[in-house]
Amino acid sequence: MRTRLSNNFSLKILAFLAAGLLWLIVVNIDDPIMDQNFSNIPVTVINTEVLASEDSPKTYQILDDTQNVTVTVKAKRSVLSKLSANDITAVADMKELTLETQIPIEVTVKNYKVADAYATPRNMQVKLEDEETKKFPIVPKTTGTVRDGYVLGQIEAMPEKVSIRGPKSVIDKISKVEATVSVSGLSKTSTLESELKLYDEDNNEIDQNLLSNNLGTEGVDIHVELLRTKNVPLNFDTSAIQAAKEALTAGYATLVPKVVENLAYQKNVTSAWVDPDETTDMTNTRSPLSNAVDGVYNNSDKYAIYGKDGKDKGSYITIDLGQQCKINNVNLWRYWSDGRTYKATALVVSDTADFAKKTVLYYSGDSDVYNLGVDPTDTLYAETSAGKALYSGEAVTGRYVRLYAMGKVGSNTTSGHENHIVEIQVNGSATDSDPYDLTEYRKILKEAKTEAAKDIYTAESVAALNEQITASEALITELDAAINAGNQPDKSWSEVANAKAALEAAVAALAKNDGPVVEEDADYTAVNAAKEKAAGVDRSRYTDESLKALDDAVAAVVEGLKKSEQSRVDAMAAAINNAYAALVEKPAVEEDADYTAVNAAIAKADKIDRSKYTEESLKALDDAVAAVEKGLKESEQDKVDAMAAAIEKALDGLKKKPAADDDKKNDSKKDDSNKDDSNKNDLNKNDSDKKADAVKTTTVKTGDAANVIPFFGMTLLAAGAVIVIAFKKKRRA
Repeated sequence: MRTRLSNNFSLKILAFLAAGLLWLIVVNIDDPIMDQNFSNIPVTVINTEVLASEDSPKTYQILDDTQNVTVTVKAKRSVLSKLSANDITAVADMKELTLETQIPIEVTVKNYKVADAYATPRNMQVKLEDEETKKFPIVPKTTGTVRDGYVLGQIEAMPEKVSIRGPKSVIDKISKVEATVSVSGLSKTSTLESELKLYDEDNNEIDQNLLSNNLGTEGVDIHVELLRTKNVPLNFDTSAIQAAKEALTAGYATLVPKVVENLAYQKNVTSAWVDPDETTDMTNTRSPLSNAVDGVYNNSDKYAIYGKDGKDKGSYITIDLGQQCKINNVNLWRYWSDGRTYKATALVVSDTADFAKKTVLYYSGDSDVYNLGVDPTDTLYAETSAGKALYSGEAVTGRYVRLYAMGKVGSNTTSGHENHIVEIQVNGSATDSDPYDLTEYRKILKEAKTEAAKDIYTAESVAALNEQITASEALITELDAAINAGNQPDKSWSEVANAKAALEAAVAALAKNDGPVVEEDADYTAVNAAKEKAAGVDRSRYTDESLKALDDAVAAVVEGLKKSEQSRVDAMAAAINNAYAALVEKPAVEEDADYTAVNAAIAKADKIDRSKYTEESLKALDDAVAAVEKGLKESEQDKVDAMAAAIEKALDGLKKKPAADDDKKNDSKKDDSNKDDSNKNDLNKNDSDKKADAVKTTTVKTGDAANVIPFFGMTLLAAGAVIVIAFKKKRRA
């Protein structure tokens, strides 16, 4: 038996090795490494919190449809056949943002071993933008028709307002927020669910993918009230209708325009800590800030809360009046039921939201605890139901009103630090408010005085005009005094309109003297001065359009007018001066940015020997070069310098490939040096060089499974040959 096993033993060993080699080759051919693309893989953006900043929070928009990518996976065919899009994850890490425009996309394949996986495109393109939060009223809408016998009553959105956060450019486009529900066939009062829709000023719907709001999962409900209908016969009395019309007209004539009003009513209110590093949330849903401006000042139990118990720190609320206003007086009601006294209180007004320039209207306390730059001038006081007039004096202008406070007197370490505002009234008027149309009235009065000064009219008609001029001056003075003092005038709109009409009638009734009247020439001094100033303009500095407006004003001058037309001459001078003041300088031509460093870095990148470096480090270099944005201006030089730095960084980060097998080269050269025959030596040297070149060009790459098989097979054959030779030598022995 032993003899049979030992017969042709070397051939049996060689056959076994050949069978193993054949098996490896077949397996490699049957399950090769291949590529497969997976489309529409969503990219998840992580670490977006790096964009958050108290001073200037940012948000981002994804550009060029790079929120979905195509992923290429390299793996064995058996793996690819099992792989699906659900196994692939694409992630863009906001911490890796470069040039504020692109984020590298990293691809991960779960549960499978693959040779490589990458996304196309390799970078997510983004645009950074300031983030803004703004409140909007929700407008409820209905569609359809309710059941017969019913009509729609009151329709309310719950809540009435929504806070929307997102990119400033998108927030600024929002003109209205609507919530629509269908009432088709509705037969009872109901509360229906709805979704918000945002529209711009052209009534185009705004995409909400980049926005968020404070409604969360609760959404918005629309309360729809239904009322039953009833047919009632009507008998019309035309005389009663006429009487009602006359009464309405008479009543309209007695209306008094509302000049002074509560400017803070239902305006937007925000709160914050005086200490910018304090992050404790002071939101109180039970007592929202809107309670401070809801118009209710006689209920001590309905108040707004800001500040926080346990935080003995100053805080404030800011009211945005919506526009520049004249503020005449400010009244404050705080929780008064227990007669408490609050600590230092300050009232500040500013034209801008950052309060860089401010006016302190009221300050109580012992020292400047709020760092307002002024010392307190008022003492602390006990709260009562009558409230407190914080300011009443000469009108001040501003848009933003801020109230500082820090809890009540006698607070301890855990309570008493909250501020309870029942109501704050900011009384005044918008700076452009003119309900009596006094601007036009003053213009008519000025023209009347001009006509009354002329000597071409009869004494009787001039006396009648002067009587109306005196009455108008007294009326305007009375109205101005009341408005400037912050008081509501008691004059009706019709009283002022009638006085203005009487003045115009007196001007129209002026009668000229009989006989020829020699009229003096108008005074052209202002016109000539304006023309001289226009002639001296350096025309090379200004735009053609603004120069044309100036030339047209000069060309419109009419010479030779008389004194009675002095107002026309003055208007010509004013037109020239206005056109001169409106001259627009030509825009400066901005020079191109300096791309010297960028071009030098690109040239350096082009000259490298790419065969020496790893694909991964070359890819980083190629990405840096591809990210170069041409055509930037001098104002964006920092961005250009960053591009050059990115390329230089990628060049410094190049990694060389692993070296070829130097030992084999050295052995080959050592054998050649030991040969005696010079011709043979030269020939062997040439052969050695060729082999070295062959080895260099066929160097196996790490992770390349297909190229390992031939070397593995050669190793097996060599091992078989060694065993056969050893066996034969043993038998001979």
